[in-house]
Amino acid sequence: MTAETLRFLPAEECREQFENYFNDGMRPAESIKYHEGVLEMDADFQPSDLANSRINPTQRTIEYWHEKWKLLNLGPRNRHFMIKFEFEENPFAVAIVIPIMKRSHCLPTSKEIIFVDSTSSCDAESHSVTFMLTPCAAGAVPVGIFITKRQTEGS
Repeated sequence: MTAETLRFLPAEECREQFENYFNDGMRPAESIKYHEGVLEMDADFQPSDLANSRINPTQRTIEYWHEKWKLLNLGPRNRHFMIKFEFEENPFAVAIVIPIMKRSHCLPTSKEIIFVDSTSSCDAESHSVTFMLTPCAAGAVPVGIFITKRQTEGS
């Protein structure tokens, strides 16, 4: 086969590998470089393998997979799909959990340790903002946010 025909082979078998790279925090460019390094370490590696899109997908394919992975794992960027109202009451309390925060719920430490950091009088209405955080290798990641109405002596 020529390099041109190898370029058009389907690469679905590689998709799972790249999704694992994305889960590990790699972006498309980094995952391409890493994957090529993995291929070159194989004892059966031939330089023509880099042209075979079945084992080394094109950059466009990887960027498409990354966009689909982001939509599935991080949620849509359109606000219309991000807000869900359960009910409305006065005084109010708002719980915010965005898709990236949902991922932090999978950390083993999120089931055992939660730090709470509250800030009052953040705006003219004196709302209180409370962050719930869990420890990780990078420091702390948010698990959720609560926004509540200001507290008075009467409430």
